[in-house]
Amino acid sequence: MALTKIKNMTVTVGEYTNSDGEVKKRYLNIGSVFKRDDGSTCFKLDSIPVHAEWDGWGNCYDPQPYQKGGQSSPPQQNTSIKDDDDIPF
Repeated sequence: MALTKIKNMTVTVGEYTNSDGEVKKRYLNIGSVFKRDDGSTCFKLDSIPVHAEWDGWGNCYDPQPYQKGGQSSPPQQNTSIKDDDDIPF
């Protein structure tokens, strides 16, 4: 059964001030949401947020292509995986 990545899962873990003096939220990517070829949805957690400022809420965003200059998330290496793939080690 193939999986296709449809969302990035993130949480807000604080704020920072950029070089222009604007207060911005600090996000932590914690995993991905996938759509199975049978139409069902599942998720994969890559990390569990334990930051003191995390309020328990998360967000899901559409994956964005990588843009040089750090304006979006890094490129995804593989957005389609199969449940029956062999573990490479």
